[in-house]
Amino acid sequence: MKKFKWHFKILSLVIVISALLAVIPMPQAEEYSVPTLYIDNRAWYMYSLFPITEQDGAYLVPSSFFGGVDGVEISFDNVRSCLLLQHGESFISVNVKTHNALLHSGEVVSTAVSLINDEYFVDSELCARALGFSVEVAEYYEKTVLRLRTFDDLIDFKTLIERNRISESTLPIQTDKSEAKADRKDKTLSFVADFTKMSADEQSLFTDFLVKKNLSATVVIDKNNLTDPKMLKCLSTVNAQCGSFIIRGKSTSQISECNDLLWHLFRNKTRLVTGPDALKIPAEAIGYIFKENCDASVSADPKTIDMKTLTTVEITNFTNNSASHVIKWTNAAEENGVYIAPLNQRTGN
Repeated sequence: MKKFKWHFKILSLVIVISALLAVIPMPQAEEYSVPTLYIDNRAWYMYSLFPITEQDGAYLVPSSFFGGVDGVEISFDNVRSCLLLQHGESFISVNVKTHNALLHSGEVVSTAVSLINDEYFVDSELCARALGFSVEVAEYYEKTVLRLRTFDDLIDFKTLIERNRISESTLPIQTDKSEAKADRKDKTLSFVADFTKMSADEQSLFTDFLVKKNLSATVVIDKNNLTDPKMLKCLSTVNAQCGSFIIRGKSTSQISECNDLLWHLFRNKTRLVTGPDALKIPAEAIGYIFKENCDASVSADPKTIDMKTLTTVEITNFTNNSASHVIKWTNAAEENGVYIAPLNQRTGN
């Protein structure tokens, strides 16, 4: 009987301890998500759709990844089943059936190649070397990340990854919100640049500024932006900076046409639209989110506005003076604990 009582006491103690552990919040390491593919000093915008993969000891990347470099041309010969990547006089031709690659030097080597989600994945190191580039691979936040280097004077890889990380941590439930850390940035602010009102040169200046300052933004576009080659290059940069899009149109058919173009060009779509008031009801009826005027203009003085109440700041033109205004807003956001991020294309937040 004594032995039974002793076992009963141990069991009761275990139950009590288990109950306490269930209600006491345990400290957890903060988790982050980072882009896994980079080109020089920027993240490649399609990394989540076509992630890096490992095969036979080689890191394979989508062939379109190399297309993110200016001057690289990619084509496919259906007759010979050969994928051709060319940069100037340098090239590599990969036979996707025999897994042999022909280099511009005349050398033939065996290589890993795989078809994943209708995209041919190729040996990153072999292809980079053939085109005159190099690759850099590292382990970060328990993920393999790879950078294609087309020149030497680049940001330190660890710094670049750190700048592009996205927190995935879930905050503990708090009974008193005042107990939250003062330096935590709950509020977000989005720069909304209206490319339908900017010239091609202004768009180029703006996207160069985003890259230089490592910022992301939301841009308003129409069909003209998606069909003009010079403007299209700027949209590619917005994508590379993890930006988002708002489509401007006069009808739902125009919006859908632009969304189809957006998908064809970048494998990207958005629910965010804008246009005349008459578009609001029919657009929302088929699942779009109608965005109206922004909360403030970038030319306004952020010191005179309550940053905590803002969600969007509009940019309709871009000059050196406009750049100084954006810097003022970014500084004010930092001082007020406001995080700058593009609008979510699915939710509009």
